[in-house]
Amino acid sequence: MGIKTTLTEHLPHAYVENDIGFSTKIFDAIYDYYTVAYVALQIAYALNYKHILIAGLDMNNFNQPRFYESSENKQPTRLEQDFVKISNAFHTAATFLDKQHVQVINLSAQSAVQAFIKLDSQNFI
Repeated sequence: MGIKTTLTEHLPHAYVENDIGFSTKIFDAIYDYYTVAYVALQIAYALNYKHILIAGLDMNNFNQPRFYESSENKQPTRLEQDFVKISNAFHTAATFLDKQHVQVINLSAQSAVQAFIKLDSQNFI
């Protein structure tokens, strides 16, 4: 990965809605919108997946340690402060991916992200 840059204009290989970008060519650029899940969606699209299952996209309980943390080693996060921007980015991704006939399912039933269909992971076991 190269240097992180803030773009002043959107690239030609990006879907843009309400000034939020979704990269269609990840080797040119990739948008992060504060979460690796957004990056992962762009990678999954670039790999030509038509059905994407996202696990761990809870976006709630921001004061609790994440699954890989404990109370003693909890790292600071801006997810709660940036949630509106993050949520809007996922809605942009959902619009674009729907137009491309890509189905995205959020396996976190209690997720605060409303952009994708939510199904319990037990449906896939």
